[in-house]
Amino acid sequence: MGKIYDSPNWGKIIGRIDGDGLVYDGIGISAKCIGRVDSDGYVYDGVSFLSKCIGRFGKDGKVYNGVGMFGSCIGRVESDGKVYDRVGLFSTCVGRVEPPHIFSGGAALLLLIR
Repeated sequence: MGKIYDSPNWGKIIGRIDGDGLVYDGIGISAKCIGRVDSDGYVYDGVSFLSKCIGRFGKDGKVYNGVGMFGSCIGRVESDGKVYDRVGLFSTCVGRVEPPHIFSGGAALLLLIR
């Protein structure tokens, strides 16, 4: 399980991602499952077979909304767990993810939680 924080300095826990890719909006028994990230990097807005693919993360750490050639880059995830809202010079760190699910958790932060 990887915890998802709202700041780069290990602030408030705003979500978690489990080993099977399920994303929750908090910690504990009151947390609701809000989506999932599959092993290929695609992010879905639910857990059923009717859920819609809303984005993906690439091997380079960039996160895209939409799929295929129509997706645009909305942020990036660094290998230390920090998540940024842009790719360029003026990007802002919007959160942090604990290992071992750094890249999938970062995509979940940008596409599902934020």
